[in-house]
Amino acid sequence: MPLKPTMPEVLRLMLESWARDIHTAIPGRVESYDRAKQVADVVPVIRDARPDEAGETELFDPPVIPNVPVQMPRGGGYALHLPLVKGDHVILLFQESAIGHWRESGEIAEPGDLTRFGFGYPIAIPGIAPNNGAIADPGVDGEAVLSVGDGVFRVGGALAQPVMVVDAFMQALAAGSTAAGGAAVAVGAGGAAAAFTAFVGAFQAAMISSPKLKAQFP
Repeated sequence: MPLKPTMPEVLRLMLESWARDIHTAIPGRVESYDRAKQVADVVPVIRDARPDEAGETELFDPPVIPNVPVQMPRGGGYALHLPLVKGDHVILLFQESAIGHWRESGEIAEPGDLTRFGFGYPIAIPGIAPNNGAIADPGVDGEAVLSVGDGVFRVGGALAQPVMVVDAFMQALAAGSTAAGGAAVAVGAGGAAAAFTAFVGAFQAAMISSPKLKAQFP
């Protein structure tokens, strides 16, 4: 006759079974992204492992979770939007209570669904990546880097050229044009070189650029 399980064994199996349905956080991969609504269809990238009746481990591919709200940095009227694409990785953070009613109103709301830490109510936080997805140019100590396509903006570093302020650029352009016009009048039709030199000198004298924000482009 098979031995009856002891009470500690029964309790352990009950707790393990209960814990398998408590979801906290797991990496996911974006399958599609709705830019207007900032929601994504995301598939968790870790298979679900559960024991079968014989005690052997079975692996299950997780389903795609639709309409997952994506957390973008925002506050005080400012926001940063990341244009997620298929294949981007995120962290799925499962909520203690259902958040659907709160998402509709933005106010204190009833949960509706009383499931705790359920599989259907995560939010997605962009930024995580597998080892082969590390940022190619993370900068150096003391430097913050913003990659935009093939371009790189650097804050605090010394590897790129200062970025000119648009208003300062227009002022410098006007100053250079004025100086070049004066030089052309002074030297006549043969003074193209002098006019160009005057333009460059006045432009450089009026140029104002950011001492911290620098950009590097291919």
